[in-house]
Amino acid sequence: MRVLLSVLIGLLGCISATLPAIAEEPPSITIKYLAHSAFVIQTPTGKHLLIDPYADRVWIGYAFPVNVPADVVLISHPHFDHDGGEYQSGRSAWAGKVPVLRWPGRWELDDDTTIFGIKGHHAGTYGREFGQVNTIWRIEIAGLTIVHWGDNGPLTPELAAAIGDVDILMLPADGAYHLITEAQTEAVLKDLKPSVVIPMHYYIPELENDSIDDFGPLDQWLQGREGIKCKPGSSWVVSRKTLPENPEILVLKIADSVYEANDTHPPQDVACIN
Repeated sequence: MRVLLSVLIGLLGCISATLPAIAEEPPSITIKYLAHSAFVIQTPTGKHLLIDPYADRVWIGYAFPVNVPADVVLISHPHFDHDGGEYQSGRSAWAGKVPVLRWPGRWELDDDTTIFGIKGHHAGTYGREFGQVNTIWRIEIAGLTIVHWGDNGPLTPELAAAIGDVDILMLPADGAYHLITEAQTEAVLKDLKPSVVIPMHYYIPELENDSIDDFGPLDQWLQGREGIKCKPGSSWVVSRKTLPENPEILVLKIADSVYEANDTHPPQDVACIN
């Protein structure tokens, strides 16, 4: 019996040695687009990063959704369409509830999430009242690097070096090139070489004020570009393994919660060019 048992153990050892190792699936994150420049990123541990929430019905004219989850709030600069109206009103919806990050620095959210604030400069002549500050956010989660441009101006060599490699870039994409010119946009894409670009900060005709006349729609910005993919919803689940092999422009829909907050319905057709 002991001999037989030894033989069986030996056979099992040989079989296990010849079996291929099962690769562990890399953790995934969820990126949800709200509207304008506002996103929520959910980490593998369930934490939520809210980036650039806009103020209710100011300039862009539509309401911010209620009950948006946030364990930390990231603000690129103190304009009402990026800071929830805090600079203008002196009040913050998140004060005393969750950390609010505004300036360059480095923070650890959890074991798998590191946030870097990179000093930038607001595009054009906008924001002179607060020194044209703009913090570009570089977020490292689960082996992915996500960069949120805010309202930054042209890319400089120093800024490119500070940003480093980029997997996913959230970039202003309005057809009128309200913030950075078409040539400056192309320079950002060429030098940073993101795997995925998520458009943001464009005119949404079914939600915004008619008084905004220097702000272009997304479809104009998409015209003539390659690698465009349109998601059926506002959320995207991604991991290091599922990043596309070739560069993509990933168009996410405006969140249903934004339309609900404004008592309206999403359009049947998404502003996207397939």
